[in-house]
Amino acid sequence: MSASSDIRSNIRQQIRPFRHERLFPTGWAGELSFAEIRTDLIPNLTRLLRYYKRPEAFLPDMLQEGFMHLWWDLSQDSTLLATANKGDALRLVLDRSRPPTFVRRSMRHEVYLDDLATRSGDPDAFIIEGYEGRYYTEHSEFSRAIDIRIDFERVIRHLAEKYMDSFPHLVALYYITTEVTPDDAASLAGRSGTKKAWWLTSVVKPVREELAELLGVFVPTKLGWKQKFVSGDEIPFWQVVETFKSRQAERMVAILEGMAEHESCPAMAARLELPMSSVFMYRRQAHEALRKAYRCPA
Repeated sequence: MSASSDIRSNIRQQIRPFRHERLFPTGWAGELSFAEIRTDLIPNLTRLLRYYKRPEAFLPDMLQEGFMHLWWDLSQDSTLLATANKGDALRLVLDRSRPPTFVRRSMRHEVYLDDLATRSGDPDAFIIEGYEGRYYTEHSEFSRAIDIRIDFERVIRHLAEKYMDSFPHLVALYYITTEVTPDDAASLAGRSGTKKAWWLTSVVKPVREELAELLGVFVPTKLGWKQKFVSGDEIPFWQVVETFKSRQAERMVAILEGMAEHESCPAMAARLELPMSSVFMYRRQAHEALRKAYRCPA
């Protein structure tokens, strides 16, 4: 009894909480998150950049550029630092910061107003320009791609944790973010056959809308003629009614007037003394005419 208790106690002591951030193997401190790698390397990198006489004002930008490139390379190859010691890691970041190019770019466009006024006497006659053209285009696009990727990873992690206990929702997230076909995804979620349509509308659609909202993606809303009519845009509706009146189509006019009052199909059939099939036919024709009048997509 005591031996089994000791075994259980030993197992419990070895359990560690799950870390949400991604870990990378390093040759000098085991597995570390990228934030821990950056915190560990920043002091040494700052001293090295000052030793190489890099301008103090550009140190934060140089460090940011170097670590962004390192993060990108680590995301492609997580074992990049597995056999590297701390000195190797410092050299990797320094090689990726490219400080000489960065400094030359900034110094090339630096303008001193005092010197300009001394030389010309009229500094207002000069147009002071800098940081324009294509000089920072690639750097800006790279930073934007990094930001988008980080945001996307955070949103995917959030949704995966939210739907951890719902396999159909997890498959919906997989379907939205990959190129898997709807049939294969529905089969994987256990919603193939007649259940696929329900899965696409009741599970996939809400997950897609939630994903778009979290990412801040604008999703255009397609308004039908009913939404436009209810919101107060009634002129096209009554123009259609007048068109059918001019054709002396009394039943179509009666159907349209009933639709304006949100009358149900059985009530229309009883009021007009028509079979339900005829009511359905007239309503389809009315919907098509109103869709064209309101210029709604098919």
